[in-house]
Amino acid sequence: MLAFVRVDLRRERTERVDLPALVDSVGGDLADLGHAVSAEMSERVVVGARPTALRRALRNLLENAAIHGGRAVARVLRVEGGCVAVVVEDTGPGIPESEQGRVFEPFVRLEESRSRDTGGTGLGLAIARTIVRAHGGDIQLENMVDGGLRVTVVLPEADSG
Repeated sequence: MLAFVRVDLRRERTERVDLPALVDSVGGDLADLGHAVSAEMSERVVVGARPTALRRALRNLLENAAIHGGRAVARVLRVEGGCVAVVVEDTGPGIPESEQGRVFEPFVRLEESRSRDTGGTGLGLAIARTIVRAHGGDIQLENMVDGGLRVTVVLPEADSG
């Protein structure tokens, strides 16, 4: 499956993408499906991206947060070094630090947060990371002090013009 994602990435052309608009669209799609997802948008931030692939990565992250974390809130902001971040926070139990690296491996499912009812193949985070890294970015996980998980996607901002 990850090999398919890599091939698919090579086929799609890179475009200038309004990142807050994309995050808002993905959040709206998931909210329409009954997921507790909201987006707090900022100023217009543009990235060079393969829009279908990046949409898939963001959907995987937001849907995962909503299903396994109860509620997901996404924000887009500029960070240092000419980069932008998509920050997704949920209200769930978080992920044990010892498991945070492992959740990006294909077919890994944390049994406490996964059941036959919630489904999942264990590919969503692996696919998201593959896509984000193909865009020159990365994904970081962090348990928040008051509970919940913070997922931060860092991507290079597109040159203006």
